[in-house]
Amino acid sequence: MILVPEHAQRARLGLLVFVLGFGFVLVAPVGLFVVPLAALLLTSPDRSPGLVLASSFCGGIGLWWLWTIGDPGDQFVRAACVVGTASFLLLTRTTRLSVIHRALLAIGAAAVGSIGAVALLGHSWPEIVWWTERRAAIAQAYVMQFWLASQGGSAQFFGGDEAAMQMEGMIRSMPTLLTNLFPALLAIQMLAGFGLSTFLIARMRVRVPGVPIGEFTRFRFTEHLGWLVVGALIVALLANSTTLRVPAVNILLLASVLYAYRGAAIVSFAWQRRKRASRLLAFMAVVAFFLLWRITIPAIMVLGLVDTGLDLRKRMHSSSE
Repeated sequence: MILVPEHAQRARLGLLVFVLGFGFVLVAPVGLFVVPLAALLLTSPDRSPGLVLASSFCGGIGLWWLWTIGDPGDQFVRAACVVGTASFLLLTRTTRLSVIHRALLAIGAAAVGSIGAVALLGHSWPEIVWWTERRAAIAQAYVMQFWLASQGGSAQFFGGDEAAMQMEGMIRSMPTLLTNLFPALLAIQMLAGFGLSTFLIARMRVRVPGVPIGEFTRFRFTEHLGWLVVGALIVALLANSTTLRVPAVNILLLASVLYAYRGAAIVSFAWQRRKRASRLLAFMAVVAFFLLWRITIPAIMVLGLVDTGLDLRKRMHSSSE
């Protein structure tokens, strides 16, 4: 059967939803994606059968995820999702802020509201940290078991090379690292959930309140974030207290992801301005990016940071005129 263009477009959209949803579930709780998506779909004035079906499906998965309470760490994540989604929806309906600024403000509200919500349930932050570390330790045990099996035993006992010993050390330190970076990792997952949900809303051509998501090549955020990064960097380098250093490191990690994404947008903008940008060359560039990630990722972070002061895309546009 030959698909007509409209059916082909729906098939591509369905495949896109499946790929993005499946990819998100691999790295984050499914609720951080389906709950914002369902909330945005419900705000649409459209009531087509397809939209009602999509809203019901996403809402059902979101309610199932919220209903499975879990341990205190899970409760914190679910509280952050509810508070963050409600804040994001409120900002979407009442302001003209861009998606990234609405998402950052919603995450800030979630950070405050989720701690209060978990406290109402009779838990404390040290208890949440303990459960998070316990879960990370279980994951570390599985990763270590797989690593040792691939090495034929302990890398150190069998005289493994330096790279293998470093990898084993990194795996052993994983519980502490994941526990300390838990707030930043959750914030990054929530950012991805808000971004993917608004992106799919735009691709589905669903009418919702608020400013729609913009082009990737135009991605930017307020330059005032740089002052927060400077303050966090000073605290991370000079503070002797772990209580102060850990939040600062979390802020730096979140900011690093934002600046890397901004740097990637600049690279994409420059690539689009090429008059002869072949797909083969683009594929080779992507492969080289992942093969040389230790160089390319810091490079695009620096590029995004430099753009805050020089506005590189504006300069590239002016130079071409």
